[in-house]
Amino acid sequence: MYSFEGEFRRTPEQNLSGASKKEKRDELLNRAHYERLKREECRRREKSTLTIQSYLRSYIVRQSQKNIHRQEFDATTKKVDLDPNSATLTLLVQKLLFFYKADVDTTRLIYICRIVLKHCKRLMVACMEDALWNFRLRKLLKICMSGFGSSLSREMVPTPLRIFEIVTSQGVLEKDIKLSKDRAIGFLLQMFKFLVSQGYLGHIRYLLDSTCPPLLSASPSPPTQLAECLYDLITRPLHLINLTQDTEYRQLVLEQMARQLLCVELSEPMTLFVLPALSADPQFPLRPLLHLLNSRKLPSTTWLLYSVLVLDHHLTFNTESELIDYLQVLAQLTKNFGQLLTPPSHEDDDDDDSDTEVVDN
Repeated sequence: MYSFEGEFRRTPEQNLSGASKKEKRDELLNRAHYERLKREECRRREKSTLTIQSYLRSYIVRQSQKNIHRQEFDATTKKVDLDPNSATLTLLVQKLLFFYKADVDTTRLIYICRIVLKHCKRLMVACMEDALWNFRLRKLLKICMSGFGSSLSREMVPTPLRIFEIVTSQGVLEKDIKLSKDRAIGFLLQMFKFLVSQGYLGHIRYLLDSTCPPLLSASPSPPTQLAECLYDLITRPLHLINLTQDTEYRQLVLEQMARQLLCVELSEPMTLFVLPALSADPQFPLRPLLHLLNSRKLPSTTWLLYSVLVLDHHLTFNTESELIDYLQVLAQLTKNFGQLLTPPSHEDDDDDDSDTEVVDN
């Protein structure tokens, strides 16, 4: 008997790899390039996401740690008042430098400044013996300078100013700290290098402009005791130029003085008090300033020209090179004067138009 155990119809075979098609070489390369770009873009996005998340996490952790250190700072100050021992004072200064924020920690800054004033001699000796304490003092002075702008009120300014007076005084270093003249000058050189590079002269000028009363006429005499103090702080790094052969220090101080005091718009205290006082100061390094202005490219502003003309009031030239520096500086500052054009006034234009109308009529 006939039997058949096979299949009468073949089942269709399904190719799971998709429809077969042949791509041209250029299309294949373009598709591979596009897919590679997509993978690179995905990797960049993932890396950017991780970077942002890491930054946010670190910011949150930093703020949390700063708040913890603020609480510890406040708890410690309640216990020790204004008479901490050396270890406690070191801890308080470290914490302040870590968490300081201008709009939150001004009262804490003033507290530390009062402690520094009370134990100034001990801290100055520590700065001479320990480079780490020297670094802390510089950072503290930098914070005080930044507060001269807006964060410190008028009542809070005298305390940080007194610290600047003591720390940058050659007499205090030689008499109270018992340093030799050379060592005191070396300490002041390093201190002023740091402060001037951080905008010291500009901060002191801002404080002078904002606190000086209105002036009636030009005079080298300070109008107030605060103005006298600020002028003294301005001239200290300038007078130090005559006591050292450090050319790097000289160029730094004179260039920053020119940029922050002379090249910008002169205020009333600068015009009527500071410049006349500097002109009458026999220790002001005018010749090195002229040499720097001749060798460095600084903004040729009318304010700088006015400052040079005021400062050279009592200048005498000992060498031909000094005279050449002076003449070249004046030539550089006045070379653009011939290009200045006086704009026509509107009144003259109106008169010309009216005359034209009359003639036409």
